[in-house]
Amino acid sequence: MRLRRLNLSAREEQLLKTTEGVNVALDKLRQIQEQEDNGAMKSSVMKHASSFTNGFSEFMVKISGIVQTLLPQSPEYTVTYGVLLIIFKAVITKKDRQESISRFIFSLSNRLPVVGFYREVFPTNALKVTVASIYAGLMSFLDEVLIYYRSGRFGKIIDAVIQPAESKFEKHIKDIELSIEKMNSLKDAAHVAQQNDMQELLKDTGHVVARMFQNFECAAVAMGSSIAMIDQKIDVIRSQTEKFLEIEAFKYALSLRQVLSSDEINPQESFVISSRGDLQLSPKDRWENNGILDDLLSWSMSGRNSLFWIGGSSGNQDSWVTDFSLDMIQAFQAQSPILLYALCNNLPSSQFLTPRSLIKSLITQLLTSHPNLAFQNPELCNQHRFAAATTFGQLWSIFVKLAIEVPELFIVVDRVEQCRVDEDADLSHQLLPSLVELAGEGGHVSVIVTSIYDPPDGFGEERLKSVYIDTGKRAKRRK
Repeated sequence: MRLRRLNLSAREEQLLKTTEGVNVALDKLRQIQEQEDNGAMKSSVMKHASSFTNGFSEFMVKISGIVQTLLPQSPEYTVTYGVLLIIFKAVITKKDRQESISRFIFSLSNRLPVVGFYREVFPTNALKVTVASIYAGLMSFLDEVLIYYRSGRFGKIIDAVIQPAESKFEKHIKDIELSIEKMNSLKDAAHVAQQNDMQELLKDTGHVVARMFQNFECAAVAMGSSIAMIDQKIDVIRSQTEKFLEIEAFKYALSLRQVLSSDEINPQESFVISSRGDLQLSPKDRWENNGILDDLLSWSMSGRNSLFWIGGSSGNQDSWVTDFSLDMIQAFQAQSPILLYALCNNLPSSQFLTPRSLIKSLITQLLTSHPNLAFQNPELCNQHRFAAATTFGQLWSIFVKLAIEVPELFIVVDRVEQCRVDEDADLSHQLLPSLVELAGEGGHVSVIVTSIYDPPDGFGEERLKSVYIDTGKRAKRRK
């Protein structure tokens, strides 16, 4: 799950540590509602919340059947209760969120078997695997729900850029329902097979056959235990090997990043500086209210196979585009797609970005978030190749070859007009054409550029979609 990216509060971290079982989790759930009841008047929202709480409690009880079945293998499965409590806390005071999530969790609740089911079914290996797949599907669903409903207003950006969250929820639910159907089929088949075996055994009155059957069963149990122990050891070795490779990949990627980092601007540092800036914006100027989400959704629905240029100003106030970029970066930090970004304005004192240093920054961010790329591309990712890449064209060639290896990649460049010309590249002739070409190469790389100007001329609507929103007076044209 993506819990580490959420910056959980101390209260949420305490809820996540709910390991005592479903009864304790239900008590905490009721405590959360009582706290909200005490802090709000008895309105229709809270009356609706009471009904929602009952349905959510039933959903938690249904899931507890799976958790208790898997718990002997690892105590970490109790994290499910903590995730459910954080989700409940995020939606309990918002009627629209309750209504949105209710139809999904109540639908699942109706399909999930009662708690005792998992203790009664014939314990075949196929059934165990199917129960585990149901749990994995439920956790993927809860992961998406947690990220979305805890995102608050950032959820609007996620909906517009990626896809409406509800369509992702529906996909997870369909997968879970298929696993439930498979489990029910396996249960029926297992019970029939069990009954047939019992009938055959009763018909056979020979004690010798019965003894042979018992011996065979004991041998099978012993063999199964041995195989289980071997599988467990293999899993440990595999886990250790994967961890070792992960560490080595990170160390190798770090060595490559250090080759490029002599003039690199730390993107996290520039993000902090920009976030601390006191932007002078009125509520009507902010992205939630100025109409940009409609344009963002239109671009997303068209396939995101063109660069999206967002131009904007706010009269004599600060431009709203940087506020939008910062919120978009925050919204994507907890999402699955890899996000690379460059903030060309409000940089540390005496620092500035050029097309060349901007691409260096994107490369280092990509290797940081996806260090295995270095191991997977040894001919491209080696210190000699990186040290020899001194021009914009050479750096861009490395970046493109790495970028196409990533299943889904988002790039955000804010206030691109502040990117200064260097020895061999500028915005209009090298940087922007390169980004436009990358955005149009298949749709898995999505590029958003913001500015206080309209884009330069020479790009068709199919390759570069642009919008300009001046919440003050009139658009400023780039000279």
